[in-house]
Amino acid sequence: MRLLFGGLLGAFFVLGSYVAEGGHMASITQRTALLRVAGGALSALIIAYPLRTVVTSFLLAFSGRAATRSQYLDAARVFRSFGDMALLAGFLGVLLGAIRVIENLDKPEWIGPNAAIALIDAVYGLLLKLFVGKALADSFEARAQQNAVAVPGGRQD
Repeated sequence: MRLLFGGLLGAFFVLGSYVAEGGHMASITQRTALLRVAGGALSALIIAYPLRTVVTSFLLAFSGRAATRSQYLDAARVFRSFGDMALLAGFLGVLLGAIRVIENLDKPEWIGPNAAIALIDAVYGLLLKLFVGKALADSFEARAQQNAVAVPGGRQD
């Protein structure tokens, strides 16, 4: 529930302020950029962690169910990595967009739109880092800490 509420609240403030300044939602809703960044980050996670750990972490994030301290710590690592990988995938998207701009320097009408699309990759990378990666990693670390405090002298995994 917190994931949904926090995500919607973050989207409201970030996107709402963009629109309030005169921006257009169509300018920043690039499906290909989102696929490039989120898909790249998810693919890198699958390489970095056992698939079971990745799946369990995402299930914990979306279900909100209780878990062991070690599962919370694993999920925190997975989402911290996801955020870092989203930033890197966003940067990769910027570089790919820059290549596209350079390829089309002879078409001035293409430069602005292609440069804007390139920057949207960076925006998605930052948004995923902020509202998914870092937020969930911090949340799971806090849950692991609460779990450790809740069972003093008891089994911690």
